[in-house]
Amino acid sequence: MYKIDFKYGSFVISIHIDKFDNDTFETYVSFLKSIYISWDKNICFWKVPYNRIDEVLMWFEKKDYDYMLTSLAKEKFDEFKKNNFLPETKFYRNVDVDFSVLKNCTLFDYQKVGVKWLLQRSRAYLADDAGLGKTIQCVAVISQLYKENKIDSAFIVVRNGLAYNWFREICMYSNEFSEKDIVIVDNKNKIRIFNSVTDKKIIIVPNHLLGNVFASYKKNYDSVKKLSDLKWNKDLVDIKKEWNKNSIALIIDEAHELKNTKAVRTKAIISHKDMFEYRYLLSATPAINRFEDWWSGLHILDKSILSYSENAFKIYISNDIGNKFSLYSIITYNQRRINEVKDKISTYVLKRVKKDLPEVKTKQIIKPIYLAMTYKQQDLYDSFIRNEVIRLKKEYDIITRNLILQKFPYLIQIIDNPELLLGKVQNPDVEYKLLKWKFEEDTRLIYLKNALEDYIENLQEKVIVFDNHPLTLNKLSELFKKYNPLLLHGQLNESSLQRQEKIDLFNDKNSKYKLFLISTQVGGAGLNLHHACRRIIFYTLPYDATLTRQAQDRVYRITSEFDSIVEMLVIDNSIDTIRYTRNVSRIELNDAFLNKELSDKELDELFSGAFLTNK
Repeated sequence: MYKIDFKYGSFVISIHIDKFDNDTFETYVSFLKSIYISWDKNICFWKVPYNRIDEVLMWFEKKDYDYMLTSLAKEKFDEFKKNNFLPETKFYRNVDVDFSVLKNCTLFDYQKVGVKWLLQRSRAYLADDAGLGKTIQCVAVISQLYKENKIDSAFIVVRNGLAYNWFREICMYSNEFSEKDIVIVDNKNKIRIFNSVTDKKIIIVPNHLLGNVFASYKKNYDSVKKLSDLKWNKDLVDIKKEWNKNSIALIIDEAHELKNTKAVRTKAIISHKDMFEYRYLLSATPAINRFEDWWSGLHILDKSILSYSENAFKIYISNDIGNKFSLYSIITYNQRRINEVKDKISTYVLKRVKKDLPEVKTKQIIKPIYLAMTYKQQDLYDSFIRNEVIRLKKEYDIITRNLILQKFPYLIQIIDNPELLLGKVQNPDVEYKLLKWKFEEDTRLIYLKNALEDYIENLQEKVIVFDNHPLTLNKLSELFKKYNPLLLHGQLNESSLQRQEKIDLFNDKNSKYKLFLISTQVGGAGLNLHHACRRIIFYTLPYDATLTRQAQDRVYRITSEFDSIVEMLVIDNSIDTIRYTRNVSRIELNDAFLNKELSDKELDELFSGAFLTNK
């Protein structure tokens, strides 16, 4: 039995170990070191950061190590839990929706339910499917809260490129706010923004500028080299004082983009979240790939919802955790505990899907288009993959599926667009074949050319084409000039207004713009493109199922008049089929089989598109 004392101040734990042989003791010491706890020989204590106390205990349970908290430890641990996971001030209330706060729109029944559900709570996560109108529901909520004098301001965090869309919808649909009440944060006004806009009621900030917005108030802002070096829990901005407000609502759109707690933007908002009385998060895909992605958003809402630190939460929901790449990489989940967490968070989360709503009158048809490589394409693919396998074998002792997936964004470029690899490959033979390659020889381009002729010229339809790479989008724009293509791939010099102008031009049924080329990285969310279009083609798929899900719903909205058709071009018998399977089936890949060494035969099968999930 290990007896444990926690001591504050220097954040140490003392371990009392009796009647153990040396081997057992050494095993125990190795375990403590493996979870990054250091031994301080000067004070003869194991040192552990204050915010990892619950994680340490969770590791003891995971390892089946018996332990006992002394009376001192219990007292300190209770204090830790109280300070870190004490329920915050929040409320649930009965309320009737005041639809007079809106103009120029009529809400669907499920939207009215959503607005009332949000107004009943000061903390909520709206996770409706893309296209069901999360924005208009939030416009109604902040408008009514403002009319009731519950808030006097709103701080809205959006994905880069969506600020103007939010500005426009608030002005168009709210009776409580006008254009003069709103300011959009950009690179010109991001420094000490609160002081300079005290006459504004709403601040809309792209999430990539969050760090600057808050850090600019720190004394050492001008001298720090990287915002990540700042201590975010010190010198917090008193937003209410600086902005001259009493009650602020926080809205975070596409909240899943703040799942990385090591990112500056996430640190910035988590450290200042207590400044906001009302907190509403929006995302159609809050945790589509990994269940642990829930932690960040729920911690922003209310730190007592999941009363664990982030790493302790990962340990709690896992059966097996940790590999050579990361101590906290979940190998298999504990489904019973995940179900417990789902039950607990259900009161905070509202999610409706299109197929369950009678208001949705249309369907979404998703069609994979499997294409065979041309002889030249196959030769280039085989040469590149063969070269990379040789290189990986020299660099790594063993090759696992996990390693291949880590290298996936690089390896898949031979399928996406071989021109992306120019100058990156050392093998002269492969480099020569890359130089001889022509974009026009891609089997997908051949299909796309015929498809656009059919859809645009024969059927008189508009078409959206998604791709991952600006270089490819630029090429497609040049090749299909006759369709007057609009291009959106997130250039730094492209303003939100210019982006909206392109959207409006495409949505005009009578405009000459028949083709919209969009990057899945910047255009997969926040765009309503169904007014004049029902057809999407993925030239290449994203690596992340979240981006795919968001992009494919750009023309599948609650007010769509026609069934939407999504074509996904897949190069058969290649690693592209793995990407398609991951995207559509959303198969969880962080299982034990990922770390098994691959034989040469299995490697060949993998690069030929075999998933090997049954081995």
